[in-house]
Amino acid sequence: MALKVQASQTVMAGSLSLPSTPAGIRSTRFQLGDLKRPLKCRRQRVGIARASGTAEPESAGTGGPSLVDSNMMVLRKRIQSIRTQEGINDIPTDWAEWERSAYPNYRADVYLLLSTMQSQLLTLRPGTVVGIASVLMAVLPVMSILFVSALGAQLWSLHLALLELGASLHQ
Repeated sequence: MALKVQASQTVMAGSLSLPSTPAGIRSTRFQLGDLKRPLKCRRQRVGIARASGTAEPESAGTGGPSLVDSNMMVLRKRIQSIRTQEGINDIPTDWAEWERSAYPNYRADVYLLLSTMQSQLLTLRPGTVVGIASVLMAVLPVMSILFVSALGAQLWSLHLALLELGASLHQ
């Protein structure tokens, strides 16, 4: 048995009061001349929340892909240090002695070079850094083109010399 108490509530016998209007119903705006008419209500669509994702079961709750990437980097470093400690190196036997001595410290040397360059660039003004970067970006392709053309000229002259040598041997 329901008794209508107010426009906004319905009272059930022996239960709590609940709103009589469902969620999502909103009354329309009215003008001054509409005061004598009852307000019209219209239903509005309520959005539905949807969840989507590509989380794998083994990576669920781990903090995301950045945590996995950093853990992979740590894992690679641990594997490399264990291989170095156990003497399992991938150094070819045909390398020279100076190559073998430089190989274990190669990554550390590259990181040191890059960190030194970064610290020096951070002390400069931004315009200077942009200027240096633009000069390098302009010079490197030109130098690579010049290198390839010089290499091609040397190979062409070697080809011509071999042709002359072959012609002189057949005579």
